[in-house]
Amino acid sequence: STDLSYTLRYTGTNYDSADAPTNAGDYTVTMTVGDKSVSGSFTINPKNIANCTAKLSESSFTYDGKAPALTVSVVDSGVGSTPLAKDIDYTVGTVQVNAGSHKLTVTGIGNYTGTVELDYTITAKEVSITGAAIQSVTYDPNGYTLTVTGVTFDGVVDGETLAYTAEATLGNTNAFGEQDATVTVTLNNSNYTLEDATYE
Repeated sequence: STDLSYTLRYTGTNYDSADAPTNAGDYTVTMTVGDKSVSGSFTINPKNIANCTAKLSESSFTYDGKAPALTVSVVDSGVGSTPLAKDIDYTVGTVQVNAGSHKLTVTGIGNYTGTVELDYTITAKEVSITGAAIQSVTYDPNGYTLTVTGVTFDGVVDGETLAYTAEATLGNTNAFGEQDATVTVTLNNSNYTLEDATYE
């Protein structure tokens, strides 16, 4: 009788085994029967990560001067719903610091390719006005131009200062002595928002 037994050998970059490969890459399979062999090539293409389920554990944050700690999970339901591994199956892009609506890019590597974008939002931090200083003026029946020399805030992230513009108006322009004034502040920093834009 004729012996029809054969062996298969798979080879590729960093791969040499009798077991069929499962990772993405280019391979050669060699069938050997007796003293004769035949070879063929095949490719296992990486899967598009957009076909996996990617999400953030939390997507809403408040500005605090630092990039939020985003926790990404990516699951490929085609391989038993096993979570993919960061820096093995995918990488994540730069996490933004400033307030606004942002997208985090997840890029497939290894057995995965393509990208998927995840939305997250950083809300401006609310601050309050705690004081305002106004330069003294001399009575003028024609009116005043008040100069705000300083405004103090509560709630600003340590180490940061707020850029702002401020205008002041007197409640009674015909009176002498110390007068009450209303200071209206406009912030020039989108990472913050005012609880109340006026201070009296």
